[in-house]
Amino acid sequence: VCVCVCVRVCVQWDLQGISAALQHVMEYGAPPPDFDDVSMLRRPLRSKLCRESGGVCIARFDHFCIWINRPIGAGNHLLFLFFVGLQVLSISLFLCVAISVLRTYDSDMPFWISVLYPPRSG
Repeated sequence: VCVCVCVRVCVQWDLQGISAALQHVMEYGAPPPDFDDVSMLRRPLRSKLCRESGGVCIARFDHFCIWINRPIGAGNHLLFLFFVGLQVLSISLFLCVAISVLRTYDSDMPFWISVLYPPRSG
């Protein structure tokens, strides 16, 4: 019984959205800007159809990231920021290690030998 009630409410909501869009077309000659012609649903604010991911509607679309091959939007924005933070942390760690290796470089011998056999302290 609950499933039938939910389905009826959803269908009525979609029909109300379609009728509102048709009324907007009759008045202004174009569908409202938040109405999707393909899915016949109202789109959320700041949503966009992403061409790179096959025309999927992304809520609060930010950009399409070529590094993870995904659109960045409402569903994965925090994960993307976490990913960027990890990248900054790993690059900083790499630079710290590279600087410490270069500081131990002895100019009397070739670089690769000084890296393989660092000078002994003490």
